[in-house]
Amino acid sequence: MPGVIPQITAVVCTFNGERRVPCVLQALAAQSTLDQGLLEVVVVDNASTDDTARAAAASWQGPQDRLVVVREPKRGLSHARTRGFSEARAGIVGFIDDDNIPAPDWAQCALEVMKAHPRVGACGGLNEAELTTEAPPWFSRFSALYAVGSQGPAEGGDVTDSREFLWGAGLCVRRAAWEGLRTAGFSPMLLDRASDSASSGGDTELCLALRLAGWRLWYEPRLRLKHRIAEARLPWPSLCLLSRGDGASSIFLDPYHFALSGSTVGRRRQLGSSWWWRTLAALRNVTQQRLATITSLPSTRQGDSRVLAANWEWGRASALLRSRGAYAEGFERVAQLKARLDYSVPIPRSG
Repeated sequence: MPGVIPQITAVVCTFNGERRVPCVLQALAAQSTLDQGLLEVVVVDNASTDDTARAAAASWQGPQDRLVVVREPKRGLSHARTRGFSEARAGIVGFIDDDNIPAPDWAQCALEVMKAHPRVGACGGLNEAELTTEAPPWFSRFSALYAVGSQGPAEGGDVTDSREFLWGAGLCVRRAAWEGLRTAGFSPMLLDRASDSASSGGDTELCLALRLAGWRLWYEPRLRLKHRIAEARLPWPSLCLLSRGDGASSIFLDPYHFALSGSTVGRRRQLGSSWWWRTLAALRNVTQQRLATITSLPSTRQGDSRVLAANWEWGRASALLRSRGAYAEGFERVAQLKARLDYSVPIPRSG
């Protein structure tokens, strides 16, 4: 509807998504909010080397004034999300990956949740797996690593104190919360999928920053999407690599955990932010996890949570050994961010 300002922007971040994006846009064109003029779609072509932008424009079946296709030359989901925020016009920004198929009422549900709970800075929903091949026998036990399953109690609700973040797949963020972070100087340290490595964590960093600013996180089971998982991501070695990447990313989340914990004085503060202490602890954990996996039978190592834990610890220890200066800088950056947020405009206190 020309002239109607959208209330929610769906941002589709994609890298080489020429074959995947059309299905996502088909699902977004079927949203009930689109005909009402409440939804707009922004496709962020994140440094693709294929024909993603053309495929997106050609496959869109909704009103032309409700689709924007832009190119973000800096590779990484965090760069793409930041560009999506800058292009969005709506007060709510929902992120859809190029392998996500949102339910027909996804946008409407997101609007209802965010309007009903003004203190909520971000909400996430129930993601269901859609596989092109038979799932490995261990898939259901580790589905959360694929951003699949529930993110809270069956009835939904505030999950700020029960989990540290919501998955980026389907994450809906209040624009005012994001702008408050940016005004205070927030800039993601984790670029998230900036190369062919498995390192991620951009969604976790954003949620932790929102919590640092006093915003709440909400899980809404009515907010549904299907997460299409490529066959190449299902082998056990791929999941181990993913776990290793999560471990590597964790060192840039430590400053947020430290700031949120309230450790400001004494020995606990010194140890909590000490690169030496954290590195020694990580190396000790690597040794313990390595011994645990060696004692297991080779035939049982696939699907063994101890193997994933060992990969996570190895990823973390390796990243710490490479990042002494950057580790200390991260604590300083988050401390400065927290100080500025403490003097920012307070968030709504009702709802």
